[in-house]
Amino acid sequence: MEKTRRKVRPIARKRHNYIYLLLAILLAISTVYLFLNFPPDYSFEIANIGIPILPIFLASSIGFIFSACTFIFIQKAQGIILSLLVLVYLIFRLIGLTHWIFAILILALFITIELFVLKKK
Repeated sequence: MEKTRRKVRPIARKRHNYIYLLLAILLAISTVYLFLNFPPDYSFEIANIGIPILPIFLASSIGFIFSACTFIFIQKAQGIILSLLVLVYLIFRLIGLTHWIFAILILALFITIELFVLKKK
């Protein structure tokens, strides 16, 4: 009997999206610039309205973490989960919840969310 050979397809690799890398580099530069050049209580004056620098810094740093993690892990869900983890931790630090139990609880929550997302796929 003649054996038939099955065609074996190579494992398809997901490609990196280099737009996320470019975005990560730009947001890293802006985050470092804001961190080094402005104090935390600084506010921009635009038309007699003071815009604080802290939300701009948080948005820039979270955008950097999201785009860097999305480029590295190739999945947007993991980028969103990790950036939200950092955002929640930084907000807890800002409001004074600095005990180590809070960090462990946040980490456990986000590990559970990550496992839930992986189980859905």
